[in-house]
Amino acid sequence: PRQNYGPQGANVTSEAHNELARELASAGVVLLQNKQAVLPLDAGNLSTIAVIGAPASFETGAPAEGGEPAVGAVHTVLHSITTSLRAILEWFLTVRRIFQQNWPVTGGGGSGSVMPPYRISLLQAVQAHMRKAGHPSRAVVFHNGSDPVAAARVAGQADVAIIVVGVSSQEGIDRTDLMLPPEQSAYVQAAGAAQTRSIVVAVSPGALLTLHCQ
Repeated sequence: PRQNYGPQGANVTSEAHNELARELASAGVVLLQNKQAVLPLDAGNLSTIAVIGAPASFETGAPAEGGEPAVGAVHTVLHSITTSLRAILEWFLTVRRIFQQNWPVTGGGGSGSVMPPYRISLLQAVQAHMRKAGHPSRAVVFHNGSDPVAAARVAGQADVAIIVVGVSSQEGIDRTDLMLPPEQSAYVQAAGAAQTRSIVVAVSPGALLTLHCQ
């Protein structure tokens, strides 16, 4: 007989699990280069940090503070499902919209999907780091990169810029190439040209060409 492991939506996360996840995530980070010894960042020697790129933050109505559960939105949709074909189609389209938002990339689609009980964006982490060092909230300035010229202006006015890009994938659909999306390449080049002390953070499910991040 199949063993009952309890409700699928149950949150069994513990602080030990969180710490292990952070350790594994840190171990998976690859530093390609560190020109001008920009890293590691010392908040005590910085006045302002520009964070550029939608993948660094919660977008399109997603929560911007507190790492609020992203999985709650999915569960709300699941509870509203009926047996009608129309309801199933609406559920599929809504879930797809949820996962297409520019939330921090924590997994892919299909069997690679991950629905953690909460997510902390890179922007939130940088804000918390600067607050801990005694800086006011205005010390971190964010631009989603939709306007490369404006993003470059924000980056150039800061002490350092963190430029975030990200791509995802899912089973059944191959990536057509290893390049960044054109809109991301545009703000990487613009912000990088305006701020020589720039850090590009890339989240990718596999190989990624970094021609525009040199």
